[in-house]
This record gives sequence, structure tokens and C-alpha cells, in this order.
Amino acid sequence: MLQSAQLQQFGLSTPGDPKADATGPNCHWSNLDSGVSLDVGFVTGNKDGLSALYGKRSSLDLFTVLPDIDGYPAVIYGVTDNRSRGTCNVDVGVSDSLNFDAMVQAANGPLKSDPCSAAKQIAGMVVKTLAGGS
Repeated sequence: MLQSAQLQQFGLSTPGDPKADATGPNCHWSNLDSGVSLDVGFVTGNKDGLSALYGKRSSLDLFTVLPDIDGYPAVIYGVTDNRSRGTCNVDVGVSDSLNFDAMVQAANGPLKSDPCSAAKQIAGMVVKTLAGGS
């Protein structure tokens, strides 16, 4: 979902670690030296897309509707608001039944102070990849 040059913007140069769990397929990148990790995952385990997250919004500590990302609805969310700890999740609805999540975790450095900007940027890159560009 992300090209090497895109990952390098976040200090990540190693190939991602693809996995699948109950929520769906995802990929994890990390750099132990910089303390940055990134996850992108498709939520195929639910067929309600972004609506499922909207339905849970009252139980979430963090839920902020974002302007559309390249025409797709998006939110910042978290069971706990961990932005001050360098963690941010951005979820994008790509159809009525499919959404993906971009999560940034930064233990230190510039991404720790604003992880949501990075997560939004990554989500935008994924949308462009899905649309056939990079």
C-alpha cells in the first residue's frame, strides 16, 4: 500500500510485515532506532465500513470527523486518546462496506508531537495507491 519513497519520509526503510487477524489484512513497519512504527490495515471483519465506527463513537475517548481524504470520509479515533503519547489512528471509509486504518506510533522525535498529521498523510497515500496512483 505504500512505496519505499513514501515510507522513507517517516524514517522507515525496511519492508513491511504483512499479517492478517480477525479484523482483516494489515501491514506493519517499524524503525527501532527512531521509535516510529506504522500500521495500515483493511477492516474486512465488519461489513458496515466506517458506519461501524460512528456507531461506537459514544464509547470512544477520541472521535473527530476529518475533512474527506481525496473524496473519502475519514475520522481520527481512539478507545483512549493517546495523541500526547505519539499515537494516532485515522480510519477512512473507501466504500459502504470497507474501511482501512492508518496508525502512527512515535516514541520520540517530531512525529510524537503531531502523530495525527502523519496518520492523515499516510491515509492519503494509501487512497492514492488504491486509486491507481502513487
